[in-house]
Amino acid sequence: MTKPVLGLLLGGVLGVFDGLSALSLALAFCVSLAQKMSGQPAYYWQIMLPGGILGVIVGYATFSHGKTAH
Repeated sequence: MTKPVLGLLLGGVLGVFDGLSALSLALAFCVSLAQKMSGQPAYYWQIMLPGGILGVIVGYATFSHGKTAH
């Protein structure tokens, strides 16, 4: 399987799970904003970090396990 195809497949499968949590992300952002406005610490990193980790996983899998196109 070539690197672009592997990246598309893996990104698509993981993207479905990431996309399903988009509504929870919007709600979590509102909660974090409300916490910040009330003087409590906001948890932006705990919300945004999983998306960044997902990108790292897809990039690593694509470049280390895919074959180069000829």
